[in-house]
Amino acid sequence: MELRGRERAELASHFTHSIPGFDCLGQEDQDRLLDMAEGQLEKRLPDVFVWAGVRSTSALLLEMSGSAQDVSVRQFMEQNASSLRDAGSARTQPRREVKLRARERLLESTRGLLREARSARQPHERKKMRRTLLGLDQRHLIRVLGREGQELCHQINDYLSRSRDLR
Repeated sequence: MELRGRERAELASHFTHSIPGFDCLGQEDQDRLLDMAEGQLEKRLPDVFVWAGVRSTSALLLEMSGSAQDVSVRQFMEQNASSLRDAGSARTQPRREVKLRARERLLESTRGLLREARSARQPHERKKMRRTLLGLDQRHLIRVLGREGQELCHQINDYLSRSRDLR
């Protein structure tokens, strides 16, 4: 004998509140778990056994679908909501680190371009590197890199003036 609609809805509501991640499962998986629980309850198996089976099957389905991480992240955020709100002052340090990494990347990429330009031997290679170096925003280099940027701009302009003579 199948559980009636109201009892099934109450069972689904109970699972939603008592089984972690049940609401993250797809409708098909939720129906499958409800059918499993109904079948076991009809056989008059102990409630503890039924809940344990549904809980472990739900965890397995979550793991298979990849939603288990989402559930654990949501639980963590709910448990630590107040401390996460107070973490706003900690945002300044990572931004500083991000800007420092961006500065280092700009410095290394510009140095790499200069090395590549100096090692260019064929006329088409020199022309390509000349075009690339002319496309660099020297004001941006100076603004971001400061004194190092000025030195790089000097080296770039020196290369450009010498490569003009090699044409």
